[in-house]
Order: sequence, then structure tokens, then C-alpha cells
Amino acid sequence: MDFENVAGDTYYVTYDEFRISDEWGDYHISSLGTFEISDGIIPEWCPANEIFSNETCERTCDDPDTCISPTSRTDTEQCVCVGDYLRHQEQCIPLNQCNCFVADKGGVLREGEFYVNSRCTRRSTCRNNQIIEASLQCSDHATCDERNGVSKCYCNQNYEGDGVMCTHNCFVDTEISVLRVIVVLSGHFKCFAHNSLSI
Repeated sequence: MDFENVAGDTYYVTYDEFRISDEWGDYHISSLGTFEISDGIIPEWCPANEIFSNETCERTCDDPDTCISPTSRTDTEQCVCVGDYLRHQEQCIPLNQCNCFVADKGGVLREGEFYVNSRCTRRSTCRNNQIIEASLQCSDHATCDERNGVSKCYCNQNYEGDGVMCTHNCFVDTEISVLRVIVVLSGHFKCFAHNSLSI
């Protein structure tokens, strides 16, 4: 078989036996026996799930959103994890095998990061390289919504908090400089301007 690597070097390899993977395996060739290479050129062979490339944007299970290397390409080729494979210790593993993989998200969380499912009923948090699942319920004064790509409980207008606990937001109105007072009537909050309150 004739081969050409990324650098443009060509060589001829004779295999006793070989296997070519399917599309899922990017048509990689695996030797099943002995082989002989012409011109003394020895091509680089990479471990499973890695390819020989000058692309250096490898990601890790611990930080799936950031490239390990500050540059995306180098002058020399090396074995790298690509696509949906992430570096974990010395291996490239599919992203769904990382410890903090969340199936609903289809991705991996970094340490301390959390993900709330689309109905805001479950919160998944990555702690000590493990997913901690917890049930979730929005406050009566909150709405489950997706904003800026983040699903979670958001407090309704005139309420503030984390979405699980929302309290009425009576405050000093800077536009009219009137102190507002909370009055509870039949279990409902009402805000009144101080100068219009009559008891």
C-alpha cells in the first residue's frame, strides 16, 4: 500500500495481514502481523483513539472546554486526542466515559460546575471528579427557564434569590427616593411607598 503522511512524505508498506476500520474508526489501518516499510521511513503509530497530527487542541475530562496547549497547531506532528475523545491520564477516552459526564447535557462538567435539566427537577454537580445528583424544585415565585444557554430556576419579577428561594424585593427606589415597606395581607406580599401607607 502507498501512504502519504500530513508532511507529504510518501512510503510503501507491505503487510502480511491488516485490518481497515470502518467510518466510525476513521478508516485506520491496523497491522495484524508483520509489515515492511520502503525507504527506511518509519511512520508514527499512535495509541487507540489518537491520531498523528500537528493539531494540538486536546481537551481533558477535568477541563473539557479548554485546550491543553495554548496554540492550536505546531510545526511537528504528535499523537493527539481529537473530536469527542478527551485526555484522561495517559489515554484518550470517549467523552461519555469521563467521570463528570452528564447525558442530558451531552457533555462533561468541570470541577464545581453544575447542570440543571430542562424541567428544573434535577441538578447535577461535579465534585471530586464524580457527579452528585440532587432533586430540585423551583420556588413558587420562580420560573424554570433557559437564559444565555443556562437552564435553571429564575426568580419572577419583583423577587430575588437563587430560584429555589425567592423573596419579595421591596427596596429604596433610587428614582423617587421613597422607602418601600412590605405588608403581609392574607399570606401575600404587598409593597407600599412609605408616604402613602395608612394603617
